[in-house]
Amino acid sequence: ISKMLWGRELSVQEFASEVMSRYELRGCLVTLAADGVYALGEGGSETRLPGHDVQVADTIGSGDAFTAGFAYQLLKGQPLAECCNYGNRLGALVA
Repeated sequence: ISKMLWGRELSVQEFASEVMSRYELRGCLVTLAADGVYALGEGGSETRLPGHDVQVADTIGSGDAFTAGFAYQLLKGQPLAECCNYGNRLGALVA
């Protein structure tokens, strides 16, 4: 997607950093489908978690489930890694 946006290929880490810088965000999540999630938070904190091995019936709603789970944990004040972990599990469950 970075090539479409900015005309050059970026790693996931570079992409997240670029998005945060350009849009003055406090964090960036990049879901990687079966490969899990990468998150870059304030102060450069990073989390990368693998996906869960599930028999996929349908991926519709998995991203929404991830987002809901992530936001739920974030609002509870959980650390970035736990927010990603919970979102990852819910996304896999929906798939």
